[in-house]
Amino acid sequence: MNKVVSIHFGRRKRPSSILGICLDSGKLRLSLAQRIGGQVQVIRSLSVPLTSALHPASPVDLGTELRAVLDSAGIRGRHCVVAIPDRWVLTGRTEMPNLPEADATGLLQLEAERCFSSDTSSLRISDSRCALPNGRNHVTLGAVSTAHAAWLEQALAVARLKPVAITVGLTQVQPPSDPSNEGLALLIEGDHLTLQITAGGGVAALRTIEGSFTEDGSRQLPIPEVVAREIRVTLGQLPASLLPSIKRVRIIGSDDVAGPLAAHLADRILALGLVSEVLISSDTAPSADGSLSGKALTAPTALALRFLNGLSFTFEFLPPKPTWISQLVAKYSTGRLQSAGALAAAFVALLSGALLYQQIQLALLNSRWSRIATKVAELETMQQQIRQYRPWFDDNISNLGVIRELSVVFPQDGSVTATSIDIRDSSQVTCSGVARDSATFLRMIETLNGVPGVLALHRDQIRGNSPIQFTFGFQWKPSGAQ
Repeated sequence: MNKVVSIHFGRRKRPSSILGICLDSGKLRLSLAQRIGGQVQVIRSLSVPLTSALHPASPVDLGTELRAVLDSAGIRGRHCVVAIPDRWVLTGRTEMPNLPEADATGLLQLEAERCFSSDTSSLRISDSRCALPNGRNHVTLGAVSTAHAAWLEQALAVARLKPVAITVGLTQVQPPSDPSNEGLALLIEGDHLTLQITAGGGVAALRTIEGSFTEDGSRQLPIPEVVAREIRVTLGQLPASLLPSIKRVRIIGSDDVAGPLAAHLADRILALGLVSEVLISSDTAPSADGSLSGKALTAPTALALRFLNGLSFTFEFLPPKPTWISQLVAKYSTGRLQSAGALAAAFVALLSGALLYQQIQLALLNSRWSRIATKVAELETMQQQIRQYRPWFDDNISNLGVIRELSVVFPQDGSVTATSIDIRDSSQVTCSGVARDSATFLRMIETLNGVPGVLALHRDQIRGNSPIQFTFGFQWKPSGAQ
């Protein structure tokens, strides 16, 4: 029995379930999605009011409240994708030529220093690029304060949650990777409104419209005049080459808010040469063909589904987590001796762990083998008896086909006879025999050459005059099974 154990380091199993979380407007919105039998399904969605204030209050309060909500809902998963409050996101715009990624990163770092008033070392910066017709790129820079992001991570740690991504909700509801999302989108959630313009395969503009709501009894409703003015201003800030691709305004929200706003904005949107479309927010996963039939995913559901489908996030503010080896090297990186010692210790630890893992696997395999050894011995005995008493003839249908064709082309009067036929791999055929004379042999060869399936016919040896001894070969490739 071959005892081979494969050991793979550095591979992390992708979670089969994920929790999408949105924190904004004094509400906590959750969506739990899971991959079941190759299909992604939304298991649970809920929205509850938050009593804990967001930053700069204590992250312990928010984490404790979040944990209590999850426990009461019976949600046990740890991995989550989080959409930060839109008002935390700073945005800037710039243009740059097509550059190698290393050069583009450096250039965008310089542009970020120009766009943002804060020190870029205190920001987590991401970008989305739109291709322009002139070959350049219109780049939207998104930034969030490191203090805000660290505060959120502390709150998630208190709630015993492990974030795999921190991003912006609207960019996942209307991902720029989908060409059908090209245009302007307005997302209404609670008492705030977020605007996104998608063009050229990226996010061309992203902003939160402040002061755009008014109280109507117990509800907060958007002010159409303010929204229309902000749409005109945002479109006016874009490069002129991107404007022809923006032909639609999508208004996304609940039916009782998105519909009336679309009705009030219809004339103003039409005056801009655009058409309006209303999408109702829904937690229902798309159908098999990917359609939502006039609906749009809510932000937490969109986050969860994109992660389980292996899709990337626009504007990612969670830095990659260093491996434990890199952390160990960084810790002991002062001095050559310390570095060498740390590397040696890491190598010894890896080797010891690998050997221990191998021994454990061998012990498990030996245990399994001891349980099936008796049955394996019985099967081997049966195989030997089968080989001993099996028929002497070859039942390969391809070999029988070769013999059949040779029996047909050889003359029936015995003027050409075969003394041996060698068939290898059911395709390489070598035949030796005796013919009365050369003319009879050549007629037989000519007939054989016309048989379908006979390829590369060649005469290897001819001796004597009358009779003659011959050896010829060919490749046998029948056109179909008989």
